[in-house]
Amino acid sequence: MTSINDYFYDDLLIILFEYLDYESRVNCRQVCVRWLSLLMTDFKFKSDRKLFLSNCSIHPDLGPVSILMASQFAYETLVISKSALNWVSPYEDNAMPFFEFLGQSITEMILTDFGVDRETHQIFKALPLLRRLKIRGTNSFLKIKDLIDLNCLALFANLNDLEISSPLCIDRICDLKLIMPNLKSLNFTDFAHLESRHLRNLIKLEKDNPGLLRTMYLPMFQENRDDGKHKNEIIECIKRNFALQRIIHTSHVPLKASSVSDVLDECRNINEIFLYCTEVPEITSFNHISVLEIKLTNEYLPNLSPLNALSQLKRLEIEVKESSCCFGHNALNLTKVEILKLIIWKSNCNECYQAISRSFPFLREFQLITFCNATPRGQIKSFFSVWSSSLSELTIRHANSCIGIPLASELNGCDKICSALKSLHLGNNIVINGNSIDKLCLFCPNLLTFKFHVGSASPPIERTLEKFLIAMPRLRTLLIHPSETCFFNVTFDEASMIIEIIIKYGRNLRNLTIPTHYKTNHTHAMKSLFKNLEYLSFVQLKEMDSRRYGYVMSRVKYLESMQENFNKLTEMEGK
Repeated sequence: MTSINDYFYDDLLIILFEYLDYESRVNCRQVCVRWLSLLMTDFKFKSDRKLFLSNCSIHPDLGPVSILMASQFAYETLVISKSALNWVSPYEDNAMPFFEFLGQSITEMILTDFGVDRETHQIFKALPLLRRLKIRGTNSFLKIKDLIDLNCLALFANLNDLEISSPLCIDRICDLKLIMPNLKSLNFTDFAHLESRHLRNLIKLEKDNPGLLRTMYLPMFQENRDDGKHKNEIIECIKRNFALQRIIHTSHVPLKASSVSDVLDECRNINEIFLYCTEVPEITSFNHISVLEIKLTNEYLPNLSPLNALSQLKRLEIEVKESSCCFGHNALNLTKVEILKLIIWKSNCNECYQAISRSFPFLREFQLITFCNATPRGQIKSFFSVWSSSLSELTIRHANSCIGIPLASELNGCDKICSALKSLHLGNNIVINGNSIDKLCLFCPNLLTFKFHVGSASPPIERTLEKFLIAMPRLRTLLIHPSETCFFNVTFDEASMIIEIIIKYGRNLRNLTIPTHYKTNHTHAMKSLFKNLEYLSFVQLKEMDSRRYGYVMSRVKYLESMQENFNKLTEMEGK
């Protein structure tokens, strides 16, 4: 039997706090100060100890970084952007103590659009427990020469995992272990513009550190090019590295002509393959892979029949650039595929969509993204009918289409209840109205996340919203975005009514994006939402006129404003 001694102090406060009403949560002096610091994260703070430092969460009007330091909250993951770093830098007295405070618990760090060099290396000295580092974005870098010149050897002494955009982002990559002596895995996401000398460096790095690389690049292996001379070395590198997870290959000629198919035949230890090519290769020899991404550049009807050999495939992503058919007209036998992402640039072939429906009987997640103007009707109905018992996430986005298709007409004739569907994202060209909501609530009774767009063809949003929230009391995420292709606006009265409806019926909402009007008192509106919706963690209000302004508030800022008001009242009482 669990006793009170089995709880951590924070967990005990969590349980006690759940029994307090709203007024008591604010005013109770015994727990208020502690809870205002604990709730510096979103509603998932009990398990999600991730701190985001960006323009939205760290801004000069929130005050100095000492606000976060005073919380004494043990964050485990730090996500920081270049813009946030620029903001922290002027506060030199607070910057390093702030990172030293985070360094007591941070084990994972994600950088966006900046990296590690002589200007930023001091930050990482304050993070001795760092185990995982991800450097993302077009401006990511790791300058080993700078760190060696500064005598910062073993700067990342405890780092085990590194992910960075490209090998080109690391200078002197062969000296990587000098600053990361305990590195166990190195991952890349992009190999564009990689030259033969970079490939040689990767091979040398892997030879000196067996099992380090998690992703490897295969060039075209044309005999008249330098990379053709390294074919055998790369094969041996892949065969001896049983930790290797992913291979990326780019070719503008058929796979057989690029002399790489026999290399793939040797890759018995690979789980994920990404191919940018003109056709789907015969890949019967590595039918053990679980993830396959293919970008097809040929203008002819794709032949996807070789995929039938992949009996263990779990996730499939296909992008078709030129062909008028996106999938082919023959159904595949891929019964184990659970996640499918399809990106189409030119196709509007109804027979392809029918073949897709028949090819994946147990699909769990499906994303359909098209960039063509005309797409066949009745897609949603067919998807609901085929995957009614398995599909949990569905995204249908027609990026360049502004044709208003009522969702109700898309669901006409549907006779299956999609009880497993938890998340639905509809694009620009789908119009949501009262009849649509009735059918959506009937066919998707367990929906938790709903994202859709409103445009010039959309009816008044407040009527639709009220009906939807009444029918979906368990909804947690509601994202209403402006159309990407046409104009939309709401009046001041409509914006006020939307707020009232959400407060009245959106009791379980966690994440919210809704339209607003420029005359609305946005700060007051967002505070009202947080005050009345106890689970709400993030609000975004969007002015959907020609300016498209957005207003954002998290529970962090809301609680901070509450604390400021509470302190002012206490000072006034003391006087």
